[in-house]
Amino acid sequence: MKRRPFLFICMPITPRDDIKNHAIEFLDNIRRGAEIAVDFINWGASVYCPGNDIFYWLVGSGPTAEAIYAQDLGIIQRVDALVTLPGWEKSKNCTREYQSVVEMNKPIFHYPDEAQELLCFIHFFEEERANE
Repeated sequence: MKRRPFLFICMPITPRDDIKNHAIEFLDNIRRGAEIAVDFINWGASVYCPGNDIFYWLVGSGPTAEAIYAQDLGIIQRVDALVTLPGWEKSKNCTREYQSVVEMNKPIFHYPDEAQELLCFIHFFEEERANE
C-alpha cells in the first residue's frame, strides 16, 4: 500500500475578541477545518486537523492547552507538509507551529491560494513513493 502525504492543518480555532457570539465562531472554525480536511483526504492525503482536539474535552476535564500544543508539535515533526488556512497568522499557536515547520524546512501551502500547488504536491508525493 502506498503512503499518503501527511498534512497538518494550521488553522485559527479561538474566536476573535470582536465577535459577539464566541461559541458560534468557535464551532464554525472547527467545522470549516473539518470540511477542508475532508477535501484533502479525498485528494489523497492523510490529515491532522487540530480542531478535532475538541473531542478530548468530552471525557472529563480533558488535557491542558499546553499538553495539546505539545502533542501538536509532536505531530508536526512527523508530517510531510503544513497547510495554513486564512487567519492563521492571528493565532499565537499557529505562528509557533508555522515557525516550527519553517525550522524543519518542510513545505508550507497557504490554502486556498495555493490549492493547485498542494494538489501537485499530493500527486507528486504519491508518484515518488510508488517509484521507491
